[in-house]
Parts: sequence; structure tokens; C-alpha cells
Amino acid sequence: MLAGITGAAVPLVLHLLARARYRTIDWGAMMFLVGADQRQRQSTRLKQWILLALRMAAVAMLAIAMARPVISGILRTFAPGGHVDAAIVMDCSASMAVEENGRTRIDHARRAAVTVISQLQRGDRAALISAGSGAQPLPLSGDLQSVAASCVSLNPADGKADVTLALAAAMTALEAGDSLNREIYLIGDRQAANWANVDEAFAKAMVRRMATGPRPTKLFFIPVGGAERRNLAIESFTAYGLPAVVKQPVELEIRVRNYSDELATGISLTITDGGREIYRDTLTIPATGSTVVRTTAQFDAIGCPVLTAQIQPDGLPFDDKRELAVLVAPPIEVLVISGDEREGAFRKESDFLRLAISPFAVSGEQGPDPAKVTVITPAKWQRLDPRKFPVVVLANVSSLSESQASELEQYVYSGGGLIVSCGNMLQSESYNKLLYRQASGILPALLADSMSPKATTTMGVIGLELSHPIFRFLRGRPDPVPTVTVTRHVPVENSRSDVRTLITLASGEPLLLERSAGKGKVLLLTSSIDADWNTMPLSGFYLPLMQSTVRYLAAAQLPELNVRQGEAISLNVEGIAEDKPPQVLRPDSRYDAMELRPSVLSAELRYDKTQVAGRYELKLQLGNEQREWTFIARQPEEESDLSSYTPEKIASISSELGMKIVEPENGDLASAVGSGRAGRELWLPLVAAALLLLGVEGWFA
Repeated sequence: MLAGITGAAVPLVLHLLARARYRTIDWGAMMFLVGADQRQRQSTRLKQWILLALRMAAVAMLAIAMARPVISGILRTFAPGGHVDAAIVMDCSASMAVEENGRTRIDHARRAAVTVISQLQRGDRAALISAGSGAQPLPLSGDLQSVAASCVSLNPADGKADVTLALAAAMTALEAGDSLNREIYLIGDRQAANWANVDEAFAKAMVRRMATGPRPTKLFFIPVGGAERRNLAIESFTAYGLPAVVKQPVELEIRVRNYSDELATGISLTITDGGREIYRDTLTIPATGSTVVRTTAQFDAIGCPVLTAQIQPDGLPFDDKRELAVLVAPPIEVLVISGDEREGAFRKESDFLRLAISPFAVSGEQGPDPAKVTVITPAKWQRLDPRKFPVVVLANVSSLSESQASELEQYVYSGGGLIVSCGNMLQSESYNKLLYRQASGILPALLADSMSPKATTTMGVIGLELSHPIFRFLRGRPDPVPTVTVTRHVPVENSRSDVRTLITLASGEPLLLERSAGKGKVLLLTSSIDADWNTMPLSGFYLPLMQSTVRYLAAAQLPELNVRQGEAISLNVEGIAEDKPPQVLRPDSRYDAMELRPSVLSAELRYDKTQVAGRYELKLQLGNEQREWTFIARQPEEESDLSSYTPEKIASISSELGMKIVEPENGDLASAVGSGRAGRELWLPLVAAALLLLGVEGWFA
């Protein structure tokens, strides 16, 4: 704005241009007047220069006033006070709902915020950042009464307050202003989870950022609440064995944690499906420990039910209840491409697999099956669509054509689950050339000679990767390793680094390997899937293994219905009829548009504004069918831990950030606000001086 001083030259330029418009012409009678008006001309010239000086000074004075100069020292007592820009950061995380001595922590925080605002002066501005609520920051505003009303209306949300993000947002708000004095007031509890990301690197970066500008930004921390840490919480609510199939049991696991130093007894836990209660129990939870409850549930219809696990109210209200959305689907479609379909009972390559994953249909009995099996031979190869057949099994298929291998790769990368099993018909060279392709294909490993002594040595199974989801049915068994004899297998070589061995033979050779490729997965069974090369199909281990494996592979096609708060929800759909992006119903009862990303075969619907925890409901018209999905944005588990930082730890953080701790109970808060108010702004007296100069100029003219 100081560049406006050059405008003071405008009156001078106009004056010179006015003089250039006239010429002096002498004529005879003028000789009698020479010297008569000398004094008058000198007086007129002096007045013109004074007027010119007054006009130039008035313009320069206005330019300087618009630059808002500040003076300090003794002279500042003769000018109005310098203004303050204050950013108020309010902790609105779930822990602020804790009640202590009849008042919640958020009540104390509101009172402290109002105290800060009441100490600001006319001309000061304030910004409001609500940490943990997901709400957008309010920019600097001179309407302090409105900012105070916004502070009073804040309530605890289900989110987590991140001090690093909140301080960064406060600096962004202050940097949008132009005040010499900038102050940040961080109001919240001492919960350790809030400060977890405040490390040495952040502290140094924050100090450098606060040091920029005419004067360093002052940072104050106003702690509210005590050291209360007693709380019971449903830490997790999970379903295993997905996808859930109609009338098939699904395992549920609920973990309830006790953050108190005292034993918790008589804690009631219920699980409901809508208005239907499906489980009830009374728990005893050890001090600073947890209790895990496992049960099952089954669903009678296709859909997207939401289960609710709830304990009796305690400590924080938000973590006494947790929801879980489950997608219930029809039986899984499995396509078996069999290379050996001989006549006779249990002579076909697919017989044992069909009986394991579709036992009722194969045996002719009435009952719900987890899968529906379609068996074809390689000669009747059909187009592989992961949406129609989530799981494909290559059972002892001798060889593949280039087009078939290419289609298999496309199928897996699109999200399909593939099981490749060996047998006496399989030609290793064909698989190595077309599916392994020197470690660039989808096959997990290079197949070796199936006629070597290593391949034909009889051995048992010695190891299982029990942490893998397909072996969850073995949890809790004292001896989970099955008694299985393998008389023949195909050794593998050059196993990739991203390949996981799930079952190991006594020789150390893998029996079952897994590799991810694109959105899908490939399992390689180095022995046969029937009883030709091993006794696994004759054991009690085979049926649960095959059912668990089929579910695991089919799960790649499922949308993730339960996400963390703030994570995006995504859904791939085919045949969407909407001509504009669909609307999702948020937990706060607002509708918001999803992002539509069309592709060749399907469309992806994406929504990433899940800062509010709760249900996000979506209804779509797919062709002639209306489908519904419910997504759950679950609260952060770490917010349930009310453990506070020690005074020593808070003091250490304060030292690193250059932060001053102000206890509101001591009465120091009111005196801290604006205490660093430096300098006096001169814009008002400068404007008054410019107006005075213009008045004098008018009178003088």
C-alpha cells in the first residue's frame, strides 16, 4: 500500500500541465506596468506552492494510512492500540463428553473459550477451529459475539482430535489475516491420543511457521478436565467367514475393553439385528484388560442388515455401542474347469470339491449350501466373469491356450479368485510358459518335474499358516495340523517374494501357496484336489478348508461396508440407471452426492466425506432391481482410552512448541489474552490528518 505515496505526484503533474497551457505575450502598454505587480505575483506564487504542498501531503498521508503502520516504544501511547487476531482451537473429540463433578469437559472448554473472546477488544478478530468434530474451521471474523455463540454451540463428536492438524488449521486461519499480533488458544483435555502425532519434527516445523511474520505467533494451551480414565468400551465388532450366505452361520467377535484399574463385573452385553435380539451375556472384564466374546448369527434373506453390539452405559457414551454392517448374498457361484471327468463314483476330479462346498445339493438332501457349483471341461470353456463366478477352479487341466491364459489373468486382475490344482494330466511346461511367464504372470511359482523322486515321495503335512483367514475354523484346537498323507505333488521353484506358503509338507515343500494379483487372488495346490494324490479329501479337514477357501476368495468381490471414520467408501456396480451421481444419506440426515467413476464394464461409486461416524445409506436402481447398501463409518478405537499425559510430558511438549500453559481455574486466563499486544496502529490518526489537510487546502484555496 505504500506504493500509493507515488500518487502524491499527481497534484504536481496537474499543476505543471496547467502552467504549460498558457503563453506569455508582451505588448506595448505592458512597459508601463513592469514592477507594479511584482509583490502580488510573488504572493500568488507562494500561495500556489502551499496549496500544491497541502494536496500532495494529503494524498501521501492517505497512502500511508492504508498501509496501517505501527509504532512502538514511548510514542505508541499517543496512538490507538494494535489489534489481535486470535485462533481458538476447541477440542470436540469424544473424550470431551466425560462428566467430572457434575460438568462435562466440553462445558469447561466452552466457558474458557467465552472468557478468551470476552477479553478481546473492538477491532480484534477471532477464528474457530473445532478439532475432532469434522466441521470446517470458521475464518477470522470481527463479529466476536457470533464467534462466542459458535463456541457455546459446540458439542463432543465421535472423532479423534489431532493436535497437529488443529494447530496447522489455526496457523492457516491466522496467515489469512494481516494483524501484527497473532495468538492461538488450544482448549482441550490432556488425553494422550490427541498429542500422539506431536513429535520433534512437527514441533520444529510449527515453531518455524509461528516465527514468520512481523512478530512470532503466541501459543497458549488451556487444559480442562481432570485425569479420569475409567471407561468400558466395545473396542471391536467383527464378522468372519464373509461373504455371509443366506441361512449359513457367520462368526461374530466382540472385544470389550476395561480401561480402569479396577475389575468390572456384571457387564451386560447384547447383540441385536434391528429389533431382534440374537445374543445376550453378562461379562467380567479384568482391570486394564479385555474380554473377547464369540458367537454366530445367520440371516434368512439377502440384504444388508446392521448388527448392534451394546453394553450398559459407562464413561463415554459413544463407545458403549458399535454397529456392524453385513452383506448377505446368495450361495457363491463356483466354476470348476475339470480336466478329468471320468465316469464312476468319486472318479471325477470335481466330485470331492462339489461334495465339500455344496453338500446338500450333491447328496440330494434339503438344506442351505454355501456355494453353487458349475462343472465344465476345457472343451466347453466359457467367458470368465468375476461378477458371475467369483471363484474359478482349474482342476487337473492339462494345458491352456494363449487366449485362455490371457482371460484367466484378466479375470484375476478384475477381482476373481482362482484355485489351480495339480494332477496327473497337468503339463507343467504349459503353465510355466503361459501363467508363470518368468515371474511376470499370475502363477505363484514355477512348476517343476512331477515325476522326480522328490515329487513321488510319500510324506505328511507339518505346518499351517494359522494366522491366515482360511484356517480360522481351526482356532482353539489343541492340534490343528491335520493327519494327511500326500503320495505325490508337483515341486515348485523360484517362488516369488510376494508369495505366501499356507500349508507346508514334511520335506519343507509347499502344498498350498497364495499370491495376490490386481484385485484378485491365486491359490496353487501342488497336489490334486481329489483323492488321487493325497488323503486330504478323506479327512475331516477337507470340507471346512474348501468352504473357508471359497468364501475367502469370493470376499474380494465384496465392498468394504465397515470403514474407519474419515476413510472413503467405495462400491463397484454394473447397470446403474441413474443419469446423475447417486445421493448417499449421511448420519446427520443430509443427502450428499457420491462421485461416479464410469469404466468399461462397471462404475465405481466413491464417497470420502465420512468425517461423521455412523450409517451411510445408499439406494440404487440397477436395471429393474432396486438395491440398498449400508456403510458404517466407525469411531476411532483409540479415543476410548482416556489416559492423560503426565504433567512432565505436557511440559516437555510445551517447551518444544514454545507453548504457554494457562490454567483457567487460577484466573490467569483473562490476563493472558492480548497480553503480548504490541505496537499501536496509526491508520486512524493518519486518516484524520489527511482530512485536516484537505480542510486546510479547501479554506486556503
